[in-house]
Amino acid sequence: MCFQGIDATYDVALFKFYEPYHLLIDLLVRVAVNQQCLSESVINLSATVAYEGVPLHMPYFAKLWYEIYMSENVDRQYVDMLCSTSAFIDYVEELLQDERTSLNNSHIHQFLCNFFTRVFSRDLYNFQYHHVLLPSPFS
Repeated sequence: MCFQGIDATYDVALFKFYEPYHLLIDLLVRVAVNQQCLSESVINLSATVAYEGVPLHMPYFAKLWYEIYMSENVDRQYVDMLCSTSAFIDYVEELLQDERTSLNNSHIHQFLCNFFTRVFSRDLYNFQYHHVLLPSPFS
């Protein structure tokens, strides 16, 4: 596990090393959306790469999917497909459990404000958040 903030020079070097990969996936998804040929595999790839970038506080996934969410001319099916992937659930869970400081990034915060309720109501309720966010019936 990578902990951001311990060595700033290392953090910058790691971010710069992985950033082109994240930008490539961002471009891939944007082109697929514009061509109206975004597949479930590409959506899953996007979420998987985002999950891998959580410790680095990579904002690209959050910015991209917030823009897709807010766009009026994009098929809502893409957002539904994203929210149903296990990699996306893992991404949100990782943000909330281990990398809450990434919420200081405006793109990630804005993204989570719009997507959390969709995920919580459907999937995260069954995870540990049930005990964190809701009162336990056994308390």
